[in-house]
Amino acid sequence: MNPTNDPVQPVAHGEYAGHVEVRAGAAELSQEFWTSIDNAIQQELAALDVPIRRTVASVRAVAGRTSGKVFYLCSYRTFSKPGSDVDPVVVSITFAPAQGGVSLEAGVTGESGGDLIRSFPALTLPVSKEEVVWAARAAARELGDLADSVAAALQDDSRVIE
Repeated sequence: MNPTNDPVQPVAHGEYAGHVEVRAGAAELSQEFWTSIDNAIQQELAALDVPIRRTVASVRAVAGRTSGKVFYLCSYRTFSKPGSDVDPVVVSITFAPAQGGVSLEAGVTGESGGDLIRSFPALTLPVSKEEVVWAARAAARELGDLADSVAAALQDDSRVIE
């Protein structure tokens, strides 16, 4: 993920690192559906901007999304300090095919170093628009409560990238 919104594949975690094909049961989850999920997530994640700016006045926030063969959607917001060598922070939610449903992984990581700042247990959801919408909003709200963690990571000189 990068702040230019180029379609870059995010790093896959755990069991989702292998090649997983989209399950036929998930066909009802169209591109339009994932666009609506991304919009809902971005609306929640944008709420991080103000509290982070209270602590890190020069912070730059960039929203983005990507998808690929092994995942339906990665919706993210990247926070960086212009002119700083501290690794930007990525707040993201990723949806991928899973046995019997859709997996959701959410967390806060370093953009280049990949350091795990905060993560939540992965969920497996049924292939249901209602379930996915509910889980996406809930995960985005939880991530929205992590402004202090994001601000602290942006000010942590041990996270300088070389």
